[in-house]
Amino acid sequence: MIEGTSLSLSRSGETVLVASGPQGLSLGADLESVPARLHAGFDDFSLSATEQAGLACSDVESRIRLWVAKEAALKVHGHGLAVEPRRLHLRPAKHGPSTPDGWSSDVEAPLHHDLDGLHIAWLRAPAGLTAAVASTLRASIRELDLAQSLFAPRLPYSSPRTS
Repeated sequence: MIEGTSLSLSRSGETVLVASGPQGLSLGADLESVPARLHAGFDDFSLSATEQAGLACSDVESRIRLWVAKEAALKVHGHGLAVEPRRLHLRPAKHGPSTPDGWSSDVEAPLHHDLDGLHIAWLRAPAGLTAAVASTLRASIRELDLAQSLFAPRLPYSSPRTS
């Protein structure tokens, strides 16, 4: 825990996703690898009937993107898989003039009022992975690459001269 900050973490293999925001902002993040195929029953557990009807049978990547977004949403208030992901439906976001870029979907969950209306943003992820963040607010999204931040060339340090 970092005082004054809300955090959500996810990991897939050696890749880690950390989402952070100001204290009090409810958010969730998820990162998953895209498998070659999905297990039997994935659609019935994970996707709403409308989502199932809108996807081609072979579209594994889109199914995993929906799964990742729903897992991120279920982390926002700590539900986890106590709420079946199929009970959530993702729809295109209703954008207003001040909506920050990146927030592309909203959650419909009429049976779970604390999840209904959450906002989803899919994030850029390394090849073979997909990532999303969910939040109660559409805050500005800024991507930081930790590897670049930690290992970027630095200017040589020079101490101040004393006379």
